[in-house]
Amino acid sequence: MSPKRYRTILEELELTQSQFGQLLGQNAVTGRRWATRGPPMPVSILLHFLEWGEVTPAKIEQARREIIAAYRSRGRSRSRKGRHPLRR
Repeated sequence: MSPKRYRTILEELELTQSQFGQLLGQNAVTGRRWATRGPPMPVSILLHFLEWGEVTPAKIEQARREIIAAYRSRGRSRSRKGRHPLRR
């Protein structure tokens, strides 16, 4: 996705670059960096889903909070055995 397309979609969604970066758990600078260099592919895919109305910023925030809670409830981001904390 081009930086221009990234900025256009965010304008349509009424999100600032900083708000979008923070929505994804990144700092505000990362959201602004994507506006000059273009976002990575997974972010581009998510933006298309947002643009198409398949997902909302509120749903992303909800998912982010649930994932953070899952990480915290398990104590560490990775267990001593090297397993991912969300996998059983």
